[in-house]
Amino acid sequence: MGQVNIKTQAEVSDELKTSLLSQLETKRKEAEDVGVTVNAIRYAGNPSNRQAIGEALNFAKEAASTVFSGWKDSDGNFHADHPVADVEQAYRDIGQQRSTLISLEGQYAVEIMNGTRTSVENLIW
Repeated sequence: MGQVNIKTQAEVSDELKTSLLSQLETKRKEAEDVGVTVNAIRYAGNPSNRQAIGEALNFAKEAASTVFSGWKDSDGNFHADHPVADVEQAYRDIGQQRSTLISLEGQYAVEIMNGTRTSVENLIW
């Protein structure tokens, strides 16, 4: 006959915590992805967009440009003669937002690990 694997309460608790921590990271990344808005233009905060913005800013710096002749925002809209200064501001804001979100994730993770948070729903990001 097969062996029955009975989990202890501690094992179940550890599995729940592991699951919540994974969900927590996903929620933080979703909040990051929203990004920031500068002068009514949204800049997503996901990794690929952060990289693209960084590359564009490096190009602008090397070319000593103050405007991008064309810019596609995170909502798919195109903008002619888009100010480099706006993109620089968005890049800084995304970095600050990401830092804040990671800090909040850390606080929520501590609550999960000490058992005072048993859900990742309705988090304030």
